[in-house]
Amino acid sequence: MVSIIIPAFNAEKYLRECLDSAVGQTCRDIEIIVVDDGSTDSTGRIIAEYATCDNRVRPLVQPQSGVSAARNAALRIAGGEWVSFLDSDDVLYPDSIKMLLGAAQVSGCDLVYGGWRRGIECRQIDESRSDAAPRVCDRLDVIEKVLYQSEGIVPAPWGKLYRRECLRDVCFDEGCIYEDLDLFYKVEGRDGKIAVIDAPVYFYRDTPGSL
Repeated sequence: MVSIIIPAFNAEKYLRECLDSAVGQTCRDIEIIVVDDGSTDSTGRIIAEYATCDNRVRPLVQPQSGVSAARNAALRIAGGEWVSFLDSDDVLYPDSIKMLLGAAQVSGCDLVYGGWRRGIECRQIDESRSDAAPRVCDRLDVIEKVLYQSEGIVPAPWGKLYRRECLRDVCFDEGCIYEDLDLFYKVEGRDGKIAVIDAPVYFYRDTPGSL
């Protein structure tokens, strides 16, 4: 099973589109942990609505503590062998989890990077893509690509698939703004290989005012 973790704070504007993309995955063996981080808008009601309609959606509510605390809280209850992170204003393509999981199985890697696109409005893409075959990379090579910002490889936690064991003894720093970069070096700095697929699996929305 894959645990999809979604932190949400006052996310009502795009949350339905985000959740639709998660529950609509062609890989059905998933759980979707949505953390309401002290929202004051209709975020909580939207999450409850989806949880009522789909028992794979697991709501979690906490006082406002920030995105790191929200992700850490979800990780503590995640039951999947694999974990993928999704931000509440972003979107997964329908085959995203299936493609990431397939790349992990073919490559034998416990960490898979997928391609991504960015913009304001998500557009459909061709799901029968030929660029989904994984290539296996050395972790130091991946770190170098991040440092030089090359080949679209970024240290963000989204757009990736982690074997749960990779995150067993690490967490997001709850006092750090660049918490994703902090986690990146904790996880990617270990021994082993990383599988990379060039096919886009994630849509990153450019949202005004987003941290």
